[in-house]
Amino acid sequence: MMFKIDSSALPEAANYDPNFVTENGPRLVIWCYGLCYNTKLVAQAPTKWRDLWDPRFKGKAAINEALLEQTVQMVNMAWNGRTTPIGDDVFQKLTELRPNLLTLWNNAAQAEQLLRQGEIAITPFWNGRVYNLEKEGVPLEFVVPEEGMFVRASLYAMPRNPTNPELMLKYLNFIMGAPRQSQLAEQFFYGSGNRQVQVSSDLARKIVTGVPANMTRAKSEDFAAILDLSLIHISEPTRLRRISYA
Repeated sequence: MMFKIDSSALPEAANYDPNFVTENGPRLVIWCYGLCYNTKLVAQAPTKWRDLWDPRFKGKAAINEALLEQTVQMVNMAWNGRTTPIGDDVFQKLTELRPNLLTLWNNAAQAEQLLRQGEIAITPFWNGRVYNLEKEGVPLEFVVPEEGMFVRASLYAMPRNPTNPELMLKYLNFIMGAPRQSQLAEQFFYGSGNRQVQVSSDLARKIVTGVPANMTRAKSEDFAAILDLSLIHISEPTRLRRISYA
């Protein structure tokens, strides 16, 4: 499906951590999924995913429905210390979370509106979204949960048999450069695999992956396992039940 790229065709690849260069292209826009909370509505900062279940957040929390597999893996990590396999107990924990949930959000814009208006005090969210809202004046902070955070990077690639691969390679090499990657960090608070990108300590904190200690809690979502139904150990009643948190 994807066009294979010889890294020699991307001179900027030499400046990258090898983990962020694949045979199909670079992995850019490194973002983190952790806890976001309103610093004016929450007196004691949360430190772990399990804090979402704290009775003090009754009617003040929200979770994402748009990326349900992310939410399910988060619950599994919070209570079982792993992302997969997933069993009935994970859905039981979601049921137990219902009293704390004001709503589910289906996209980032909806979550941002809930946070701007102060309708929710806590939600799982992405670091770049959190700090862009903070830049607007919304009193928010991002937390790397003790149980771990999810870290993703977007693959920039071409489909097989592209019409103009030379132009696309030039484009990829251009956006991989330190000036563009630095802008990504400064304006959107997302990380880069480019080792030439230099940021301040405060910006490194907001990028999250820029702080080495945070990376000890970094987890990758197991997409292969998500698609492997044999690893989803859900009983038939749970499988057939329409899941509703609201």
